[in-house]
Amino acid sequence: MSRPVYIQSIAALLPGRPITNGEIEEVLGRVGGQRSRARAIVLRRNGIRSRHYCFDPETRAWNHTGASLAAACGREAVARAGLALEEVAFLCCATTTPDQVLPPHAAMVQGELGIPRCAIGTVHGVCSSSAGAFDWAALAVATGRHPNALVIASERASQGLRREHYEYGPRFRSFLRELLADLGAEVEEAELEAALGRRYRPLEFDEDFLRWMLSDGAGAVVLGSEPRPGALELLHVEMESRAGELPPCMTGGIEWSDCVVDAAISGVLNLRQDIELLNRHIVPVTVEAVARCFDRAGLDPASVDVVIPHLSSVYFIDETVERLAEAGLELPRERWFTNLTRVGNVGTASIWIALEEAVRTGVVRPGHTVLLVIPESSRFNTASILLRAV
Repeated sequence: MSRPVYIQSIAALLPGRPITNGEIEEVLGRVGGQRSRARAIVLRRNGIRSRHYCFDPETRAWNHTGASLAAACGREAVARAGLALEEVAFLCCATTTPDQVLPPHAAMVQGELGIPRCAIGTVHGVCSSSAGAFDWAALAVATGRHPNALVIASERASQGLRREHYEYGPRFRSFLRELLADLGAEVEEAELEAALGRRYRPLEFDEDFLRWMLSDGAGAVVLGSEPRPGALELLHVEMESRAGELPPCMTGGIEWSDCVVDAAISGVLNLRQDIELLNRHIVPVTVEAVARCFDRAGLDPASVDVVIPHLSSVYFIDETVERLAEAGLELPRERWFTNLTRVGNVGTASIWIALEEAVRTGVVRPGHTVLLVIPESSRFNTASILLRAV
C-alpha cells in the first residue's frame, strides 16, 4: 500500500566565502601560468557572478572532503527534521565528484555522520542524479520499506578545476628526477621546471569551459510519511533518458587508456562539454520533459505557482519559457526562481540549494505547487518533480 511522502526538512551548505568573477582565475589558478581564453566568454553567457569552493583561496588548503561536505549538510537536515542521526533508516547520496571510486560515496558519508547502521544507496551521475536518489528514497518511504530517508546531493567539483589538476604534480616530478638520476643525467631544478613548463598544452575550449561553470556545495532533504509545518508533499516524479537517441555531451574519462599516466597526460580525465550539442538540445529536451511531467501527472500548468529549474546558464531560461509557451505550456517568467547567479552551478546539489532558499525566503508558501526541473547535459537525462507546500 502506498503512503504519502513529504519533504520534512531541507538544508543547504555553501562552503567558504563567495568567489567573484574578478578573482576566480587567481583562485582556481592559471594552468601553465597562462590566462584562460574561455573565461570571459563563458562567464558573460552563464550569468554567474559568484560561487563557492571547498578550499581556502589564500592557502589552497582543503576545508572539506566530498564526504565531509555531504555529511555536514545532511546533519543539519536531520536536525531540522527533529530526528537523531541514529533514527535515519535510509541514506541515499548523489554526486558527480566522489572522493574515491570505492568504497561507495554513501558509505563514506555514513562514516562521516557516525550513523552506526542504516540502509545506504549511491547514485553516481551528473545533475539529475539528485532526482534519482530522491526517487529511490521516496519509493522506499512510499512502500513502507523505510520509515524515513535522508537524501544528500553534493559536489566538490573544484578538485577537478584547480590548476593543480592539470599540472605535473610533486609525485610525477619526484619520479622524473629519480629517472633522470638513474640515467646519469644531471639537470638543474630550474632547467627541469622550465622544460616541464614548455610541455603544458593550452586547454581546449571544451575542457576549459567547465572551469568557469561548476562549483561546490551540498543540499539535503529528509523524507517521511507524516506532514510537518513547512513540509512539501510529493505529487509526482518523472525521469527520462535520451541516451538511445543523443550522443554524450558532458564527459570525463570517456576515451580511457590502459595506462593511467597516459590518460592523465592526454587530458582524458578532464571534464569536457560539447558546446554545440548543449546549445542545440538542452532547451528542446527541457520543454519535452516539462510537457511529459504535466501529462503523466495529469496537472494543468496554470496550477503551478513556482518553477525552480536547474539550468547551467541564465541564457537558457528565457528561451525555455518562450518555447514552453509555444508548446501551449504557459509558465510565465515571473513564476521562475533561480539563485544560479549568486551560488553558481553546483551540479547535483543545485536543485536542493535553490529549493531551500525558495522555502526559507518565502518564495514558496503554504498551498503553493512547485515544479522542479533538471535537464542534464551529460547524455540528456531529465528529471521533473512536482511538490505541494503544506
